Amino acid sequence: MKLYSSRYITDTGDNDMRELDPRLKQLHKRLEELHRIDDLIQTAELLQEAIAISLEVYGEDHDETLVLYIEYGGTLRNLGRYEEALPYLRKAIAISGRLKGVQHPDYASCLVNLANLLRMMSHHEESEQLFLQARAIYERTIGKKDFLYAGLCNNLGLLYQDMGRYEESIPLHKICLDILKADPRREILYAVTLNNLVEPYRHTGRPEMALQTLQQAIDIFRRYLDRAPVFYAAAINNLGTFYYEEQRYEEALECFRVAVRISREKLGSKSESYQNSMANYKRVDKILSQQRQTTPQTVSGMEEILSKYKNVAYAPSVSQAAGADKPASVHVQTSGRDDRNDCFYEKIIIEKSFSELHTPAIMQAAAPVSATPYADHITEASSGLELAEAYFFDICYPMLVRELPEYLPRMAAGLVGEGSECYGFDDMISRDHDFGPSFQIYIPAEDIPVYGKKLRAEVNKLPTAYAGFGERNTSTYGGGRIGLFSIEDFYDKFLSIHGVPTSNQIWLQMKDYPLSTATNGKVFMDNLGVFTSIRQGLLQHYPKDVQLKKLAAECMQIAQSGQYNFPRSLKREQYVAAYHALDQFIEHYSSAIYLLNKVYKPYYKWEQEGLRRLPVLGMTSWQAMRKLSLMNLREDQDHMIYEIEALCQKLVGVLRSHGLTTSRSDFMLDHGPQILQRITDPALRDSNPWT
Repeated sequence: MKLYSSRYITDTGDNDMRELDPRLKQLHKRLEELHRIDDLIQTAELLQEAIAISLEVYGEDHDETLVLYIEYGGTLRNLGRYEEALPYLRKAIAISGRLKGVQHPDYASCLVNLANLLRMMSHHEESEQLFLQARAIYERTIGKKDFLYAGLCNNLGLLYQDMGRYEESIPLHKICLDILKADPRREILYAVTLNNLVEPYRHTGRPEMALQTLQQAIDIFRRYLDRAPVFYAAAINNLGTFYYEEQRYEEALECFRVAVRISREKLGSKSESYQNSMANYKRVDKILSQQRQTTPQTVSGMEEILSKYKNVAYAPSVSQAAGADKPASVHVQTSGRDDRNDCFYEKIIIEKSFSELHTPAIMQAAAPVSATPYADHITEASSGLELAEAYFFDICYPMLVRELPEYLPRMAAGLVGEGSECYGFDDMISRDHDFGPSFQIYIPAEDIPVYGKKLRAEVNKLPTAYAGFGERNTSTYGGGRIGLFSIEDFYDKFLSIHGVPTSNQIWLQMKDYPLSTATNGKVFMDNLGVFTSIRQGLLQHYPKDVQLKKLAAECMQIAQSGQYNFPRSLKREQYVAAYHALDQFIEHYSSAIYLLNKVYKPYYKWEQEGLRRLPVLGMTSWQAMRKLSLMNLREDQDHMIYEIEALCQKLVGVLRSHGLTTSRSDFMLDHGPQILQRITDPALRDSNPWT
């Protein structure tokens, strides 16, 4: 549970940390460390101690005591100790009323805290009354555009979902979306709210809206994969649920496989998200294994699903069960199971970060504080990224705190760039070069002459072996990948620019591989925020017009290489030319799939492996291309041509479902010009579709 500023911070004087009793100051520092590692049990114990001191020094009617009551009640709630939490959150309401008045927004926020607890306890009527009372106060004071008002609407919408009042929940979540949309910094919360709209749409007979909303959420979560992997994995899992309920098990399996891979790589095999997705994967895989004599269904995009669902009332497949929310960093709550179908539907709960008031904290340079060394979690099977992150926080970070504390707030660290480990594709084979404990540190170029020399010297003193792994085995041409970089030089190395492109013309000149390389991997910490700001700007993907321009060109090349030149080369028995044509087809078809998924295509060696992670035609494309690569040009000509045409048909289905073409032609050459017509920039719209 993290600490967030609240409206109480607007007051000064007694609430200033400098005026706090020294014992409370010390407890606040210890609590901050516990919050970073989500140690709720010790947090509860320290909060009890802090409350006793605050009552002794300040009495009950004081802001410090009030905020401690709120924190303690929230911590007990997160521990599932609902009955113990109740009196503290009720006392908080009474104290806030006496200190601020019952028409103050802080008082309303205390009502929301208790309403959320009561929702967890299934005390729906009292919870609703408190939410509505708080809503009226907010509307009279802070208005209907404030972030707190958005949080209330989101949480009230979740309550109505728990009560089965789905129609009433929809407008509340839409209000929340309208508020969040105005602030780009809250894009993740915007996507979370989109995800929370999926179930109401499904339960009110609007599955096409549910599916479209879910896809919007997935597109956003994908851009923030390094910051919010649990959201992306949950949303992909939910997309698999749609396919599962349609008995489209191949598509469902593809989604669950993606969710399993991401949750394992980003969250670990012990995480709830991984275990749920793996259970879903095994369930569907078992069904498919029992259908050995049936023909697997093919992927034709979302259009077919939507057409089946239209004007059909949705029969709910899973009951939404309200469980305990997680500590203040946003988490996923998984619903209960339905007797008719064991597929999980994951609902994302964000009420804590939306609506609760939290104790003020003196913020230090942001970095996790682990109760046990990170090395304890590193094994022979750990990935290169896991090893790098553990090595940084166990070995390098303490040195930075000790030797360069005044500069730590200006540093970022991670592992991004060249190498299979930066994509999470590393295996035992790839460890024969450029593998071992390592990391990168990024600082502004203007800082290099100030403390760059000292920083390099201190980094060079660090032990090179760690957690059973020896020194990094740098290859002849693998130098310059790790160590200290200026932020500007790092991005210039891959992109030849220092930041995010500022025009369509610059974006058009950019290639996928360097963009992919500059945005892969993981940022372990970023105290200044500059490195991550550029990274997130790049991860927004190409502007819409540029994406469509590139997609149109890929369609033209797919037609030329795979549908025209490949079969003609086979007829002439020009097998070398046929291999070239097949290679070009695979390259351009892969590019189109990456563009549709709004993901930059990686280095050619990894583009096929990367396809397996993409929800839109990813696994299907990978499987078909693997088949093509194993076929014989002389003996399997007809089968190879069939596979190419089948892939083109599937791509047309997706293009049509996205509204990018209206043509039903199987020849991809007919779709490039149609895609161009969806571009708003006149110069790009009227350009040659081949380039």
